[in-house]
Amino acid sequence: MMLATKEIKEILLDKHLLLREIDVEMLEMGTDTKNYLITSTENKKYILKIYEAGLKTELKYELEVLAKLNIQEHIKGKVPSIVHDMFYINDNPCVIYNFIPGRTLIPKDINLVTIEKIAELLANIHLTLADHKPAVVKERFSIFDFSFTNIFKINHHPLSDFIFKSIDSLRKESVLYKNINFRRAIIHEDLSMDNILIDEINQIKFIDFSDSHEAEIVSDLSTLIKEVIMSPKGENVFLIKYFLLNYRKFLSLSSDQIKVIPYLIKRRTVFMLCYLIYKQKINTILDLEKRINREYEILKELNNNINFLYE
Repeated sequence: MMLATKEIKEILLDKHLLLREIDVEMLEMGTDTKNYLITSTENKKYILKIYEAGLKTELKYELEVLAKLNIQEHIKGKVPSIVHDMFYINDNPCVIYNFIPGRTLIPKDINLVTIEKIAELLANIHLTLADHKPAVVKERFSIFDFSFTNIFKINHHPLSDFIFKSIDSLRKESVLYKNINFRRAIIHEDLSMDNILIDEINQIKFIDFSDSHEAEIVSDLSTLIKEVIMSPKGENVFLIKYFLLNYRKFLSLSSDQIKVIPYLIKRRTVFMLCYLIYKQKINTILDLEKRINREYEILKELNNNINFLYE
C-alpha cells in the first residue's frame, strides 16, 4: 500500500496524532515498510513507518527492544525513539519515531575512529539487552541452520549449484563450532552501511531494529564486519581486528567464539545472495544484479580463503 503524502497528512490529522501544521515527504522504501518524513512548522521532524500487514507481533518485539534501549542514557538518542506507539492505517501497523539526525555511512567514513565508536555502541547495546526478555517471542534461524534456501527457492537460478556447494562446505565446518558456549543477547541482526548513521559531530547511531531477536552475539559482529568493513574495504584484517579489540574492551568474548566469525561471515554472504535472488524473482521491477554479483564475488573470495582472519 503506497499512500500519497496528502493522504498521509489527512490520516494523521484525523487520528489527532500530530499538529495541523505539518509537511509530509515520502522517503525511500524499506524491505517491509513505507517511510515518510513528517516536519512541523517548528521544524520538528519525525519518521512515520507503515509496516506490512501481518507484522504486528514482530513490530511489538522491536518496540519493546527500543523502549529498553532508550532508558539507557549512554544509548538514548543513538537509536530510534517512539513518539506514537502502534496504530493502524487500514490493516497496516504504523509507528511514529523521532527523526534521528545524520546520514548513512559511505566507504570513506570507515576509519579507526568510526570503527571504535561503532564497537562501543554495539557492545553497550548487547550488554543492555543481554537479559532482556520481551513479552512476545520472535523466532529466527540459528547460526547453524540453512533452511532459508527452501524459503527463497533459488533452485533454478544460474548460481544455485555454486550456492549449494558453498552451503555443503559450511555445514561440514559448522560441526567444529556446535559445542561452543556462546554469549547471547538480543542482537540487531542487520548492521549494514544503510543502518548506521553518522552526524555532523561524527556521532554514531543505529537505526532499523526490525530484524532484532535473541541470538549469539558473535552473529551481530560477523554481519557488521562483512557489511561495514569487508564490503567497502575488502578483507582488511587490521581493521577487523581493531573492531574486535575495541568491542572486547566492553564485553568479553572467548577466543573460541571469535574463531567462528569467518564461518558466520560466509554464512551471511550466502544468506544475502539467496535473499537478493529471491527479491529479484518476486519483484522484477527491482534491479538487483549488481548487488547479486557483488555478493557472488565476495563469496568466491571467502570460499578460497575462509580463515583469512587468522593469517
